[in-house]
Amino acid sequence: MKKLSDFNRVILEGNFNRNSMQGLDLRGFQLADVNFAHCNLSGCVFNGCDLECADFTGATLNGASFIGAIAPGATFRDAHLRGADFYGAALACAEFHGADLRGATLYGVVLDTIKNLNLHGAIY
Repeated sequence: MKKLSDFNRVILEGNFNRNSMQGLDLRGFQLADVNFAHCNLSGCVFNGCDLECADFTGATLNGASFIGAIAPGATFRDAHLRGADFYGAALACAEFHGADLRGATLYGVVLDTIKNLNLHGAIY
């Protein structure tokens, strides 16, 4: 039986609003425009994902990994991102108003195009 993490280049569409999907390995998935608002996605792996305009408003993403993710225009408004890893992610015009980035890693991220970014407690 295949696990969700065994699929390559999967495209997910839809609205996952308020679901709990902790610890999923979604690396490489096409998740552009997907609504993850208010979901619990703690520990999920989004490495290398296409997250263009994805909505993570109010989501819990503590310890999530976004290494090398492509996320222009994504919304992380009021998201809980403690300890998340955004190493090398493309976050042009992403929205982070009210996001908790304490302990999050932002090495290799171009910060000047990100909207409402409060780096208090982040590692960059």
